[in-house]
Amino acid sequence: MNDGLSKDGRELIRQAMASEEFATAQRLWDAYAEEVRAAILDGSATEGMMAEMSELVGWSRLVVQSFRAHAGDQVSRAHVGRVYDCGF
Repeated sequence: MNDGLSKDGRELIRQAMASEEFATAQRLWDAYAEEVRAAILDGSATEGMMAEMSELVGWSRLVVQSFRAHAGDQVSRAHVGRVYDCGF
């Protein structure tokens, strides 16, 4: 696995997720995961590569959880707004 490509891939994933471009992030994740899979299969994967992927998985999970929480708050606020606008 080319470390430069992987580093670029990880950065692109971070940028896409931070921009809430989740479809793009998914495509990038798929490509990155395939790189890691290939490295595992050909024996070139290192502990460092696996640690980097693990860190990115953890970071991505936090971003998604934050996004979901924020979206849930927006839905709740919209619901409350509709209730008060309807006179309930």
